Amino acid sequence: MSDLIVSISGVRGIVGDSLTPSIALEMAAAFAEIADEGDIIVASDGRTSGDSIRSACCAGLTGMGRNAIDLGIATTPTTEMAVTERGAAGAVIITASHNPVEWNGLKFLGSDGVFLRQPDLDRLTTCWRRGSVPWHTWRDVGGVSRWEDAARTHVGRILDLDVIDVDRCRAAAIPVVLDTINASGGMIAPMLLERLGCSVVQVNAEITGRFSRIAEPVPEHIAPVGDTVRDAGAAVGLVLDPDGDRLALIDETGTAVGEEYTLALATYAIRRKHPGGPVVVNASTSRMIDDVAAMLDFTVHRTAVGEINVVEGMLRNGASLGGEGNGGVIYGDLHLGRDGLLGIALIVDLLASDRTPLSELRGVLPRYTIVKEKIAVDVDARDDYLRAVASLDDEAELDTCDGVKLIWSDRWLHVRPSNTEPVVRIIAEAPTREDADALCRAARSLAAAQ
Repeated sequence: MSDLIVSISGVRGIVGDSLTPSIALEMAAAFAEIADEGDIIVASDGRTSGDSIRSACCAGLTGMGRNAIDLGIATTPTTEMAVTERGAAGAVIITASHNPVEWNGLKFLGSDGVFLRQPDLDRLTTCWRRGSVPWHTWRDVGGVSRWEDAARTHVGRILDLDVIDVDRCRAAAIPVVLDTINASGGMIAPMLLERLGCSVVQVNAEITGRFSRIAEPVPEHIAPVGDTVRDAGAAVGLVLDPDGDRLALIDETGTAVGEEYTLALATYAIRRKHPGGPVVVNASTSRMIDDVAAMLDFTVHRTAVGEINVVEGMLRNGASLGGEGNGGVIYGDLHLGRDGLLGIALIVDLLASDRTPLSELRGVLPRYTIVKEKIAVDVDARDDYLRAVASLDDEAELDTCDGVKLIWSDRWLHVRPSNTEPVVRIIAEAPTREDADALCRAARSLAAAQ
């Protein structure tokens, strides 16, 4: 049996193995114990196991006397927005984000629509591990209601933002290719693009939960969509992950430009309209964000990887804008969570505003190559491994806010245990692929020596 992964990013496991409906029921019941008073929203990302686990979560909540608001299949950002929109006590989102189809998981949100902070997550897991649930009697069990308008409300909130010029977008009629990987973005993303006046060619559109490609929207996984972009004469390919909080881009030539460009271009678009103000990103985000900061004169703050860490950094630094380089844009004027739908609207607006091909817009930013790998390192050996990485080069700047990051004038190497998979992540960025590969190779060799 595989291990259930419990981290600041929530809970993830293999369906039918480490994650079962009974575990989901008990964890939802534990959440009902520690959550604020009020209704609790439940949604799933469209995986085949989602209905089963979502039903179990509703049962766990109602058995503890809570009323559940069931969104059905909905993106993570839609659910985050829904918590504050409905004044709910929190939410349980059934998703494993970019993990493969055999995985699923639970993300827990507080009444602010933000992932649980570590103390609250610790309280939840303590209640769950206790092993006995104080179920309520028939007199005070809760009920389940549906909210059918969550996606429409989310789209309306995006289009009301002053950083999106809907009339200009509609006049430009941008042609796009949309890939929603047979999951939760399949309903809301076309709705948003229609309101923006785009002509849309969809691939992997039907919400079946049986992913037609590897879920993580990195260039090597989404490259085939580039053929459709090129053949359709589209201005951009827009590729979501299963729960819709990450957006990757494909330019008009059919080239997958890398998910790091999503946050950099979105920040460029917003900070041109709203100058100044800090931006908060995680430690693994491309140095392109620093280049945008130099161009538009704002400060960048970095945090540990994980959406809640970035959100906490935004609140701490009074920042309305932040995100993660995996394609996740966070804009506080909408809600405090990564939002791939917001990313779509910002990119369409940028194309409509500049009337410049995406391949040329990329040229606004200095080009780097970022390489992302993952390796298995025994848990007992990880501390020694990270110490070895830290001593790789005494002349590098050392950042230990999340694992180990070595920083040089034009490149960096970041090695950290994953929050979502039983692996160690190795990420390197440098001016060339060869340089980035060399940094990853050095990190891998140190792991082999452990």
